[in-house]
Amino acid sequence: MDGFRLADIVMGSLLVFISLAGVAGNSLALSYFLNARPSKSNNRYIRNLYIVITIVDLLACASLFPIIEAAFQDGRGGVMFMSPWFCDVWGLLWTGLPIMSIFLIAFMGLSRLCVIIRPSFRLKERISWAVPLCFCIVLLTLILAMFYSEGMYIVYRREWLACYPAVFPAHEDPDSLVSPEDISRGVVLSTLFSIIPGISIVPISVSAVLSVVYLRVSARLSSRMSVSTKQQNSATVTILLVTLLYFLFNIPFSLTVVGGLVLNHSLADESVEVTVKTYNSAALWDSRVLNEYGYFVIFYLCISLNSLCNPLMYLYRMEKFKSWVRAKTGLGSSTEGQSKKDPDRDLVLVNEGGDGGTNTGCSATNISSDRV
Repeated sequence: MDGFRLADIVMGSLLVFISLAGVAGNSLALSYFLNARPSKSNNRYIRNLYIVITIVDLLACASLFPIIEAAFQDGRGGVMFMSPWFCDVWGLLWTGLPIMSIFLIAFMGLSRLCVIIRPSFRLKERISWAVPLCFCIVLLTLILAMFYSEGMYIVYRREWLACYPAVFPAHEDPDSLVSPEDISRGVVLSTLFSIIPGISIVPISVSAVLSVVYLRVSARLSSRMSVSTKQQNSATVTILLVTLLYFLFNIPFSLTVVGGLVLNHSLADESVEVTVKTYNSAALWDSRVLNEYGYFVIFYLCISLNSLCNPLMYLYRMEKFKSWVRAKTGLGSSTEGQSKKDPDRDLVLVNEGGDGGTNTGCSATNISSDRV
């Protein structure tokens, strides 16, 4: 058994664990959020947003099985990916999932900015459904329009263990020349798929920095903090941890997508003729190992790991969710009575009613724990 075959088996085994654990964790998280009944509007806003995020994470983990099957096959001949219709559906799904996930994190960052800048700001609950739904519809429409207008094809790339968008069909003669129109379509395709991953870094980074400022201000006023403000501080810590997960798992994806855009522009500027084989083999790295496993790790392993780590973060940071999971799995006692008394406890967003405490002038906007 050569080193590449062994690496495929190791990656397939790793994805089995991620898929099973991710589906279980996100299913529990989705059930919890669906049954949560926060009383405050801003907390209901965040609850709804996390329902959408959890659905995306659940899809990402559940759809790994074709990659797993291909990784365990000799020569990476995935049986499911050999089916044209399955390859099309799976490729279209994974074209949109990472972009949707990054958009949701950026959208949460913008929501957080609103209440950090204006603590009394009331977020409209329906926006938490409407904006992600509209973005999903626009993204899906765009992808389908490009696919059915022959501006994009979904082909199985053995070196990436996945079906992936391309500007040529799989049966295209590798020695045929690439027309300027085909290269232009590749540039347009790369540009469209680079916009969200590229610009999302800004609102996420800015909101994270303001969250740190919020924590520092609150720390100086710690002697006057109310229980609600302490919960908001805990929510801010959770914000920073979720943002750290984003940077850890999604920044490589964003940079690679933008790098692909630069690569396509460089091919478009070439004065020499480019064949289909040369175009398809153009890569960001010269190493075969990086080209085969680098793309796999960045595009699929990192995204799915992020989807797995999100419910683990909820479990770590949210005491009531942790108790709920223990009760559901038979590993501990339920805290239903406590939940009814404080339905917002795990969903602190902003103090929407006077609690007799001191307002620090800042606020947090994320799923939080009740740790203080």
